Amino acid sequence: MLDTGNETLKRPSFLFILADDLGFSDIGCYGAEIQTPNIDALAAEGIRMLNHHTAAACSPTRAMLLSGTDAHLGGLGVLIEYKRSEQGAKRWSGKAGYEGYLNNDVVTLPEVLEDNGYYTVMSGKWHLGLRTSQGPWRRGFQDAFAMLPGCCNHYGWEPVQERFPVGGRPIHAEMGKKVEIKTNKTEDPDGFYSTKYYTDRLIQYFEDRSESDKSKPFFAFLPYTAPHWPLQCSKAQRDKYKGTYDDGPYALRERRLKNLVELGIIDKSVVAHQVETTTQGVGEWDELKPEEKKLSSRAMEVYAGMVDSIDVNTGKVINYLKTTGEYDNTFIVFVSDNGAEGAASISRVDTSVKLTFAFIAVMGDNIQRAIHQYYDNSYDNIGSWNSFTWFGPLWAQASTAPSRLFKCFPSQGGILVPCVVKPPAHSFLPSFQPGSFSRSFTTVMDFVPTFLDLAGVSLPPTFRGKEVHAIRGKSWVSFFAKGQAVEKDDEIWAIHSSSEPIGWELFARGALRKGNWKIVHISKAHGGAGEGDEGWELFNVLNDPGETNDLARAEPEKLKELLACWEEYVKECGILPISPPGNVAPRLVVNSTSRPMPSDSIPTKTPKKKERRGWNLANVEKLQYAGNLASFVRQVTKKNLSHQNRVSDVQTEAGELVKCDEKKPTCTQCRKGNRSCDWLHSDDRRITFSRRPNATACDLCREKKGHGGGMYEVYTACSAWISIECSSCLFSRDHAAFQFLQIGELGMVQDSSPPLSNSSSETLHETLLLEDVTQFEQTPKGQLPTGQELSDLIRLYFSSVHHFGFLAFVHELHFTRLLEQGKAPRELTLMMIASAVRFAARPTPENLARADAWADAAIESLLPRIYRGLGAIQLMVGRTLHLKGGAPLPY
Repeated sequence: MLDTGNETLKRPSFLFILADDLGFSDIGCYGAEIQTPNIDALAAEGIRMLNHHTAAACSPTRAMLLSGTDAHLGGLGVLIEYKRSEQGAKRWSGKAGYEGYLNNDVVTLPEVLEDNGYYTVMSGKWHLGLRTSQGPWRRGFQDAFAMLPGCCNHYGWEPVQERFPVGGRPIHAEMGKKVEIKTNKTEDPDGFYSTKYYTDRLIQYFEDRSESDKSKPFFAFLPYTAPHWPLQCSKAQRDKYKGTYDDGPYALRERRLKNLVELGIIDKSVVAHQVETTTQGVGEWDELKPEEKKLSSRAMEVYAGMVDSIDVNTGKVINYLKTTGEYDNTFIVFVSDNGAEGAASISRVDTSVKLTFAFIAVMGDNIQRAIHQYYDNSYDNIGSWNSFTWFGPLWAQASTAPSRLFKCFPSQGGILVPCVVKPPAHSFLPSFQPGSFSRSFTTVMDFVPTFLDLAGVSLPPTFRGKEVHAIRGKSWVSFFAKGQAVEKDDEIWAIHSSSEPIGWELFARGALRKGNWKIVHISKAHGGAGEGDEGWELFNVLNDPGETNDLARAEPEKLKELLACWEEYVKECGILPISPPGNVAPRLVVNSTSRPMPSDSIPTKTPKKKERRGWNLANVEKLQYAGNLASFVRQVTKKNLSHQNRVSDVQTEAGELVKCDEKKPTCTQCRKGNRSCDWLHSDDRRITFSRRPNATACDLCREKKGHGGGMYEVYTACSAWISIECSSCLFSRDHAAFQFLQIGELGMVQDSSPPLSNSSSETLHETLLLEDVTQFEQTPKGQLPTGQELSDLIRLYFSSVHHFGFLAFVHELHFTRLLEQGKAPRELTLMMIASAVRFAARPTPENLARADAWADAAIESLLPRIYRGLGAIQLMVGRTLHLKGGAPLPY
């Protein structure tokens, strides 16, 4: 029971609905043209929080939401996908607060509520740890279905995962067990669609509750992965908005701003920040061809359809709670995890995609190649199960206006989000007018203390015998109890004190708010003031919510005051220095006068060209993925070369030119041609070399051959082998792609440090403790594993070893079917898993011994058959000779 001061109330239940990358004005009650009647109804019954702040990206927000404290203290100072990049590994590996998963230095809201008589349940996106041992079932949820990485195909189709299990980890899991999703290729309304499936699974959990659990209040977490890319929804929902966005993103931005003023959400005097963009060298919207505008507008129509679907499914949960009689006693929150996604690409045929590393979890490290190979982004197919699109920075800034920028930036566009709160019917509404606004400054950290306050629970300094970080958020209960009795001038700081600093840091970009003043550090490359200590900007956010007027020079004392607060924040939360050498996040090129081509958000499938004797090849230089996250950039220069002299010049880190495709290999270790390696083990470890006899290029270069003109992308075979240091190869041990190939005993790629480790200093290279290790070690050496363990090892073999030709006669699809049917030849299977662990796992004594035991078991089983076979051959030969009148054999 809860004592509010004037009456004792029944403890409320909690329903928390989290949208993914939803912009500030993307729902109807915040000024959108998108139809969201169910969310709008919640707002009409409750309160719209107009000054609510999250982190600048999804994982840190989720950590703050569930822990009530700063994301760094919970281990999410960085997204795991970025930590695995080359620059990211150098900056973040082994750094406390940057583990990339939710650590055990914090206690989660469901853990506390579960211990205090609540039923806790979740269905949806997790992104707080990729291992099943880091899933929600380990952090207080009694029932949980989770999408573990940062994104997925909304219809369950992951062609890159099917062919190459990127990361080797499950995308979906339930209570620690991998769940295979059946692809909904017909877009059947009853088939898998992420938003619908997560909703239905949550309702099913409610239905399956025991009588005991039904008598308890609940905490239900429903984190959708929509409207995060890839943009996909039903044809009916995307067609619902057909033609709505034909006039482009700038026109939409103006309409949204007008609606925000009419609703009273912003004042008409507010100056919106100018549009900034992440693409360069492309045309104005008005300069686009009609078909290009059509493609771009279609992407926005699909996005609107996805938001529409969120609303429909939100209504489904609400109706269920009304049916069970639990609605009135439920505190409901609908909020976004950060600002709209402004990922951009130059997606023409011969250019690389500049997108966040979150793609890697399901698409591999070459997103453009995957799109060209597997997806159909023609106009009629955009939004379908086999399309893969996003909408780019211009549409994103229509969603975040009047604020500056979007997701991944600590400016208001990245951290100011829509937030709708519907308190229980018996609690706050007498004090707060239904349908009201609140302009009080709030953060996502506030939900933990607010919910615990309502539940009558306090957070102890230790949890289950372990000291945990204190909550940094503030409860809203006393503010709500006062309601509209709060003076308007005092409302902004009625929850948080104006003297309390609140900080943000992500991707070496920082911000700090104290009262109405805010400092922001964004590099010049991203539209900021500069690098180092000179790069801080100062804004009065109350008067300038668009962050348009930098007052750093005009108010040096105020800047100095906030910088001192920043230093305190750095010490308290273990923040790394801002703006380190080299970029560590997607590069933003500001070009305010030249508007980019929004249709760049629509990668297109390119027909393959026929190969000619005179191939047009490319000079391939360092390929830069998402803005210097990887260490090289591909620049294409066409060159006519004869068929007899096909050479791809590759410039290495040291500036040397190496010939990837020239004559025959000269390096006895790497077989890459003019490349030298320090192979730490004897050469006999390698049964087959990467370059096949008489081939003009190594296997990986051949595989990476481009669609047009025989272009080769540089992939060194050395990266497929552990414990190699190549002085010339582009993929060094520290490189992201190499880290992805550092496979452990179950074929699982390392994250950072073990989920239950008390140490935060373990690096990517030192840590390979995996989920389900005990199950793996229980299999006696030499005995054929079973179940998930065997499946993981076979996937490891095909993803990392098979293309080197160990058992080239094995067909992957056919063998996988035999394995599923239990008909795979035992000896062949043993040899495959032995080679997988021998050559694709860390060369530890345990791994090598296990691989040798499996190989010995296969040989021991095969030898008697071989001898019997040889004996049979001899008998057949003798019989033949005898029949032909030859000399009798001695047996």
